[in-house]
Amino acid sequence: MKVRQVFSLFSPLLRARAQSSHLLKFSPVFLTILLIQASLSFSSCQSPFSPVKDLDKIPETAIVEGAKISMKVYLWRDFMPGENSAGSDLMAAVELTAQNVLSFPNYLTADKIYVVYGNDSWEGNLTEVSRPMSPSDLNKISLRAEGGPKWPVGSQVDAVVRLIAHGSSYYLIKSSHLTIGASY
Repeated sequence: MKVRQVFSLFSPLLRARAQSSHLLKFSPVFLTILLIQASLSFSSCQSPFSPVKDLDKIPETAIVEGAKISMKVYLWRDFMPGENSAGSDLMAAVELTAQNVLSFPNYLTADKIYVVYGNDSWEGNLTEVSRPMSPSDLNKISLRAEGGPKWPVGSQVDAVVRLIAHGSSYYLIKSSHLTIGASY
């Protein structure tokens, strides 16, 4: 919304106020309300960032407090005999690596994965599996998500993971041209 549009919304109020007092004197409360309304109008005009629609803008690594974070993503469906012999829902395993540090930062994790398949996407909730991954891999953690769609094995997809630092700062990283695998 442009400034002219914002003021056109408020011009009846301004005219009524001016006519009632014959002067353009505004109370601090009235001016505050006017400024809040204008700022809300401007902020609502900006479209929100989408990890799916803005995939090309997301980097493959993130620098978080000096640690360079990268990832490997494994996507598969389970066709083992038994309960899932027709094929399970899509599953994801994510391995996060922190470079430039001795161990993976305690203040950092990931909570979401977004997998993009053509015009479709899936948002999964990540849970930590191991921190650190092993005594020899102190700078790596592994996470997992389950319950995705039953997209065909061999499909090419992209994945975005949302990192969280200190429980409140978010970073997005991506991995492109992944292939959905299978276990038999």
